[in-house]
Amino acid sequence: MLNAVIYVALKYSAYSFWMYIGLKLLANRFDIRRALWFGFLRLMMGVCFGVGIFITSNIVAAVIRATGSSSEIAAYLSVYVPVRWFEWGIMSLTLQRGLSLFAVVFGNDAAGRKWRLGGVAISCLADLVLFSELGGLPIGRFLC
Repeated sequence: MLNAVIYVALKYSAYSFWMYIGLKLLANRFDIRRALWFGFLRLMMGVCFGVGIFITSNIVAAVIRATGSSSEIAAYLSVYVPVRWFEWGIMSLTLQRGLSLFAVVFGNDAAGRKWRLGGVAISCLADLVLFSELGGLPIGRFLC
């Protein structure tokens, strides 16, 4: 239980930090309270998307396993990374007003794409705590 609390606290801290960076880079705002709120929203978004990721990553892992390949890493990368890209795209809507669906999927500009890529990296790096606790990639867990 303590490890779960640490994991959630780490994710929240990382997301809040990255939202603060996004506020500075993309919206030219320096608001820690807003960053904390957006970090919480990002954490909750991960929980909501987690159900779909749970199902999808297990299906992808089974399909990859059937081909004889390394299923856990391939499933993680092919499911979690694109979903996180999209999640951070949704968060970019909170920072950059007037974005289109195209911009949410592909990014609005180079700065926004770099920020989103950093968000994906932070999301994945925060999972390392859970990986070490579970002894490997936890495919199907609610990690986003």
